[in-house]
Amino acid sequence: MKFNTISSSFGKNLLVRIWGGSHEPYVGADILGFPEGQTLDFAKLERFMARRSPSANKLGSSPRTESDSVIITSGLRDFTTSGEKLSLKIRNQDIDKSAYDLTFDIPRPGHADYPAKVKYGDSLDLSGGGPFSARMTAPLCAAGGITMQYLETQNIFIAGRIYSIAGIKDEDIDYTNPDLSAFLKLNREAIPCFSRSQAAKMQHAIEKAVAENDSVGSVVEAFVWGLPVGLGSPMYQGIESVLAPILFAIPAVKAVSFGSGTAASSMLGSQHNDSFRFENGKIVTPTNNHGGILGGLATGMPLYCKVYFKPTASIMRTQNSVNLKTGENCELNLRGRHDSCLGIRAVPIVEAALALGICDILLSEQNNPLQSSCCKDLDKMRKSIDFIDSKLAEFLLYRYDLVSQIGKLKKENSLPIEGAEREEFIKNSLKKIVNSAWDIDADIKPKALAYISDIFESIITKSKEVQKNDD
Repeated sequence: MKFNTISSSFGKNLLVRIWGGSHEPYVGADILGFPEGQTLDFAKLERFMARRSPSANKLGSSPRTESDSVIITSGLRDFTTSGEKLSLKIRNQDIDKSAYDLTFDIPRPGHADYPAKVKYGDSLDLSGGGPFSARMTAPLCAAGGITMQYLETQNIFIAGRIYSIAGIKDEDIDYTNPDLSAFLKLNREAIPCFSRSQAAKMQHAIEKAVAENDSVGSVVEAFVWGLPVGLGSPMYQGIESVLAPILFAIPAVKAVSFGSGTAASSMLGSQHNDSFRFENGKIVTPTNNHGGILGGLATGMPLYCKVYFKPTASIMRTQNSVNLKTGENCELNLRGRHDSCLGIRAVPIVEAALALGICDILLSEQNNPLQSSCCKDLDKMRKSIDFIDSKLAEFLLYRYDLVSQIGKLKKENSLPIEGAEREEFIKNSLKKIVNSAWDIDADIKPKALAYISDIFESIITKSKEVQKNDD
């Protein structure tokens, strides 16, 4: 039997879980921490999803036909977010597994087939790439498209373009003052770049690759307008540090750069430094090599980044591989439906990834309990407690579900409900967590441990009651 049990999660204040697989009935996303009271514009979300869908993007795209209609299953009341877990799913309508029978024992070059086989064996359905497929960007786009609508209420806007395809670059723009309205107009173009003459060359490169049973690489460039000065944190919670992992998780991404990126390594300090000046009462820089970020913090200048996509791994040429069943070298001739250039459909994917990361950072500023307690502001501290309580409730809900499942397994296998060794492990784990907390005063740790231990004593007692009584 084939199954997909793999899901991927990211975020701290906005927690996102992407689940499903290319040839599963559905792909979907769960979002915890999404702000309450946001009215969703479903027509706008549908237009955003269409930019990613192969059904609407024929040039260089897979012939797979998917409507990508987003179904919200929880977290909405009268089209408005409730503050509860926001769950969505997208039906996989055009599934064709037949082309992947050939590759069951023969890993496709450039794909995750080989290491995934070693790690998961034959139980994971890898047809169409399974959970490693670019199909997983559909729920990412849906989650990001919804989040972009919230960010716009905070006067934060995100848009992107094709920077290059097959090494053919779009025209240069002003990185200190990119025109948001001009970027939004690109959404109507088959190749969303500014230069029509360069777009024609890009199209020719894609068509040539298709004719030769090959594929081409691409670069997507995206911008964020309206970030408040100082948003972010140093080092590991800096803006680049939060955004880069989400961008790298997009299938086929091989590099990410911010601002002048790798070009900075060949510049002089006098060339790369962006000087400051007052302009209309604001501090700005006449150049933007820093890409709107210094020390992990937003400077108020437009944030921009480039995301580099490899050529599509699935090509219709004869390639060398191995047969894992027979232990022999072999040749592989792929069938199936595949993109020849990923960049065209990837622009909204990059925008969505940025939206989710930026929103996570923004919410961390609003809900940071350390920041609030330092301010000694009662309302802020209570708001932080409310946020923590909401997270506790969500995680306790998941814990209850797991406890119930474990109870059923124990009954099926005639195992005892009581587990002194397990309870001792939990107590020791709590002690380690409290003692290793670097940002809590050592003087209060003993009282904090007693406080937490009492709570968990109650949780363990209630868990045993659930396992005894839940049928």
